[in-house]
Amino acid sequence: MQYTPLYELKGQRITETYTVEGVTYHAQFVIQNQGFALGMAGYDPVAVDISLMKDDESAPYSFSVLFPKVRASDCPPQERFFTKDRSTPDSYRFTAKGEEKLVEAIVRFHAELELYKTIGRKPERFVVGFDDSP
Repeated sequence: MQYTPLYELKGQRITETYTVEGVTYHAQFVIQNQGFALGMAGYDPVAVDISLMKDDESAPYSFSVLFPKVRASDCPPQERFFTKDRSTPDSYRFTAKGEEKLVEAIVRFHAELELYKTIGRKPERFVVGFDDSP
């Protein structure tokens, strides 16, 4: 038997560095697929998974961000959070508005981390919702 590795294009690695209250985080983002029904209806993605790593820690923090459902044809580009990346199939890029929401989400997560530190714990699962859900 012979095994040959197969390589598939899975999207893009999106990274950025943020400093919140003197703490530097190296972030990696994964824009989640919006699913068949929302995609066929023309909606942009609604979920992003974020991994944050501090220089002095060995394990990353992970949390999710939920964006409002936006149909690409219903609003101007400056009101959207994502835009289609024409250079890579099935990939998106953050718009300026989307990047602002990411900064807000990271600041919220940092505040939650500081709150958990007061009781000596770390959050197990954290979701920042901008989608008006409870």
